[in-house]
Amino acid sequence: MNMRSLIVAATLVLFPVAGHADEWKSYSSKDGGFSVLMPGKPQEQTQEVKTPDGKLILHTLVSVVALDRFVYVSYSDVPAKAIEGKQDAFLDSTVKGNVSSLKGKLVTAKKIEVGKGKRPGRDVLIDLPDKKQRHRSRIVLSGNRLFQVVALGSEEFVKSKDVEQYLDSFKVGE
Repeated sequence: MNMRSLIVAATLVLFPVAGHADEWKSYSSKDGGFSVLMPGKPQEQTQEVKTPDGKLILHTLVSVVALDRFVYVSYSDVPAKAIEGKQDAFLDSTVKGNVSSLKGKLVTAKKIEVGKGKRPGRDVLIDLPDKKQRHRSRIVLSGNRLFQVVALGSEEFVKSKDVEQYLDSFKVGE
């Protein structure tokens, strides 16, 4: 299992379902260097993940919208050798790793640039037919820090105005 697959799998297993959250508020992570709109009070966790390139510290911030819908932001610092001169290939590999670890089907993966710094990223939609859900994400590289801004739930949820605002609200290093 590659590093990206481990990150996705660890994130999906780590978090118990919390209560229902309605109000979306701005959240800033000084340690992570980002801000984002999230519902309710996000739960933070840190986990050490073993990868072929060594150990990574995976930081995750999760908010549950309902039993079958949640959003999370994860970030980790990737060894520079894994991305130097090959950011596009690394991002594409991250998308493929997510599809594989989720046992999903890639619907779309578009190249994007995020924020004033025009950080490279991908806007991704993955169908999860076994769970009858969708995994929508923005995957962004800022230096050697990999961010994944994710919404998981029904197709209606991941394409909703709330999720669009959540994804658009993500700012890093600004």
